[in-house]
Amino acid sequence: MNRLNLSIFISVLIVAACTTKQNRTWKVLTMGSTTEIKPAVSQHDLVSYILTQTHEPLFHYDQDHRVTSRILEKWSRSDDYKSFTLCPKKDVKFDESQQLNNKDLERVIADTWKKETQYISKEENACLLINFKEPHKNFYEILSNLSKAPTRPTKDPHIEVGLGPFKAVSLSNEEIVLVRKTPDARKKFDKIIFKNIETMTPEQINDRSIQDFNMVTQSKLPDWVPLEYSNYPVASLEEYILLINHPDLRVRKAIYNCLNVNSVRKAYFHTKVFHEVGSLFPTGIRGAIPSKVSQKCEVGGQIAIKKPLIFANWRPEHKEDLIKLFSDFRQKTGLVVVPENITLAEMTHKLIDLHSGYDLMIVSVKNEQAQMSDFLEVFADPSKRVLSFGFHTLESKYRQMIELPEGPEQDKLGAEISAEVLAKALALPLFQPVTQTFYPKNLKSVQFGSTFNEYPEVDNIQ
Repeated sequence: MNRLNLSIFISVLIVAACTTKQNRTWKVLTMGSTTEIKPAVSQHDLVSYILTQTHEPLFHYDQDHRVTSRILEKWSRSDDYKSFTLCPKKDVKFDESQQLNNKDLERVIADTWKKETQYISKEENACLLINFKEPHKNFYEILSNLSKAPTRPTKDPHIEVGLGPFKAVSLSNEEIVLVRKTPDARKKFDKIIFKNIETMTPEQINDRSIQDFNMVTQSKLPDWVPLEYSNYPVASLEEYILLINHPDLRVRKAIYNCLNVNSVRKAYFHTKVFHEVGSLFPTGIRGAIPSKVSQKCEVGGQIAIKKPLIFANWRPEHKEDLIKLFSDFRQKTGLVVVPENITLAEMTHKLIDLHSGYDLMIVSVKNEQAQMSDFLEVFADPSKRVLSFGFHTLESKYRQMIELPEGPEQDKLGAEISAEVLAKALALPLFQPVTQTFYPKNLKSVQFGSTFNEYPEVDNIQ
């Protein structure tokens, strides 16, 4: 099975005898938790999984890149891509008392384009009409991202409700609980529980009622999972990179060239199966370079800075390996790097807070629909940037790129942005993961990998 074919829709059929006792709760084991469930933090893996169940973007692309929508009755655009009409369905609701309306659509448009783009909008015949000053050829593509899904606040300031079949009812470090908004006997699962492995005992981790272990590293898997569950090798449309959040170009260049990619992978992941990456794009994205980046460690003497560099370490079990890695790095450059342990929930907030104090952090950048923009926005979109400083050239090129349709012009700008990010040593590409995906054999059907969304839609599991 190859998830890197852009036109595929993977439907995994898992045929086995049905169990006699029906379990209507889907349990997921996770590495850490989150403190918020909102589209604004959809870059967090766990939040993205949750939003796949609780929220619904305005548009989807099917396997042939045709535009579809589950929440709009109809939509249209002008030939010049300047005017768009969106008409919400009348029966789509956030909850029993809150129905989707044009104000929700207007909020999505305003939050997406803000003051960067001049546009006017108005209601007409129960639809929302948007008129831009300039063409917006990627309008549908941009609004197909989960981060742009319509959303509303709840009584809990940390939880928002969307238009998906489930809603979050509790959020804690130990577990997160989702329930189906409208009970449906035809569906297999009415509840979803995400359980944080960091707060569980070995006996709890070995709970055989847990269906999804795919959010944890394979080193954490109970021994019986690979033996008792169906498994499939999946190359994620994902890339691990080392963010280099330091304003001094000489320091960034030293990190980029003298922290050997192989050594970083060995120290932090111990992974043996992966794809090499030579740009910000993994294989499956136009502009991908399936080879390791070129590194040449020439610093011209020891580099002196006022304080040690802080590495935000969300894998504390590898701290000793990191200490050795950074000791070797210090001998080459004179730079001191100190790993500081953080939780995955804390990491999410560090990525959002531009003044969080970290200098180095390994993150995974994922994609839902094979879009170049998802791998570039953390460097070039001011509203999504995770570094404490930005560059006008990157932001200008990015604005141009996202308004272009898929094709040679967009590819060229995307490749230029990726090359500039690496030339400025803002990130060091590490690898594209290839993982084993496990699901219980007693399931009749699980769909995942649709348009590169690796999280299953629990609503459709049979």
